[in-house]
Amino acid sequence: MLDRLIPYSGEVYRFVVADYLAAHWPLQAVALAIAVALPLAARRGGPAAAPAIGAGLAAGWLWVGGAYWIGTYGQLNWAGPYFGYAFLGQAALLALWAIRAPLGKPAIGRALLPPSALMGLAVVAGAVAGGGGPASVPALLSVGLTPLSLILVTVAILRLAGYRMPLWLLPVPFASLIWEGLRAVVHDEPFDGMVVLVAAAALVAGARSGRNRKPIQ
Repeated sequence: MLDRLIPYSGEVYRFVVADYLAAHWPLQAVALAIAVALPLAARRGGPAAAPAIGAGLAAGWLWVGGAYWIGTYGQLNWAGPYFGYAFLGQAALLALWAIRAPLGKPAIGRALLPPSALMGLAVVAGAVAGGGGPASVPALLSVGLTPLSLILVTVAILRLAGYRMPLWLLPVPFASLIWEGLRAVVHDEPFDGMVVLVAAAALVAGARSGRNRKPIQ
């Protein structure tokens, strides 16, 4: 039954994602620079901080929805376009949320460490899973360009900026994680499954910690 949902091998998936990342290099470096710059901008405060964070995150979700889910994964599986449209909708919500949620100067403390540490753990776990082969390439170079890395980057940015994950931001990431978990089961890839669990833990940690902010009414 699950084989019909995901009718391709793990090796095919890894090479397709590796080709996708290689084709768009050095966009990963740009995404990494933005991911580092946004929390720093938030710490400085000011009226432009929230729009900058919202625009940056919305751009990431827009890219993954169109380039990854629809443009790349859609060639492997019928679910790609559906997830793509969901990610595009999430991008629109993030942009709207940024406009309507003013951001003050956040409190920086030890509570910031778990999401960031989980993101690093996920990358290391993916690299170990790759064993230095094709699977390690997506883990090391994805930086917000694949669903798992985008979810982790989103959690880290929002948390470092002093935000608690809005509840409306959770359904699409969790649906994506469920799909990635099914893929890990079908392909018998326990390390991929571990990365999914790490990402889920990061989502929960991001939703449970941080200062309350004004949500979309």
